[in-house]
Amino acid sequence: MASKHGLLLDNPARSIARRKGHKKVIQIPTREEFKQLLAAMRANGANDSANLIKLLARSGCRLSEIVGNKKYKKEPMRWRDIDFDRKMYTVTKSKNHEGRTVDLLPKMEECLRELPAESPGPHQPDDRIIPIASARTALENACRKLGLPRYGHHTFRHYLCTTAIAQGVDFETIAYWVGHKDNGALACKTYGHLRKEHSAAMARRMIFDDDEDRPPTNVIPINAAYRRSPS
Repeated sequence: MASKHGLLLDNPARSIARRKGHKKVIQIPTREEFKQLLAAMRANGANDSANLIKLLARSGCRLSEIVGNKKYKKEPMRWRDIDFDRKMYTVTKSKNHEGRTVDLLPKMEECLRELPAESPGPHQPDDRIIPIASARTALENACRKLGLPRYGHHTFRHYLCTTAIAQGVDFETIAYWVGHKDNGALACKTYGHLRKEHSAAMARRMIFDDDEDRPPTNVIPINAAYRRSPS
C-alpha cells in the first residue's frame, strides 16, 4: 500500500511469495449417516428440507441449480426440465452461466418420483420440484442432534461424486454429470486420493484359488505325457 500511494519507491516485500493456505478437508457422511440425517429431518417435520438434501445427493447438482438464485437470475428446476421418457434432465443455467442436459441417474429418478405434488393431482410442468430455497436450518439441527460435523448443501454434491468413484465411475463421466468443463481434471484433483483408497481396498479383496508355486495334481507333466513306454 505504501508503494501504491508513493510513500515508498519500491516494495521490499515484492520477492516474498504469498503463503498458500491449508486445503480444507472435505468431510462427507457415510451412507448410514446420510440415512440418519434424512430420518432426523423428517422426524422434525422438515420433509421439504429432507427432499432437497436427498435430491442434491442423488443428482450432484449445486444448490442454485435446483432451488434457483435471484441474484444471478437463475430459475429453479421445474418439472418440465425432467424427461422421464428419455431418462434425461436439464439444468437451464449453471455456475458458468451455461445449461446442460444430463443423464437421469436411476436413484435420482426414484427420488423424483417419490416427491409429493405441490397441488392436488399430478405435477404440473411449471411447478417447482423443490418448493423451498434452503435446508440449512433443518440440516444444522439434524447434524447437531446426531453429533455429526456441520454439513452444508455442497457436502451432498461431494457425496454423489465419492459414491460414483467407489463404484468405479471414471472422472470424465463424473465431471459431465456435475457440470465441470475440464474433462475431469478438477474431480481428479479433488477426489483422486479416494480413488487410490478404493483401489487399495479392492486389491485387498483379490483372492486367487490357484497356487502358482506348484502345479495342479490332476495335470500330467509334459515330459511324462510324451515319455515313450517300454516296448
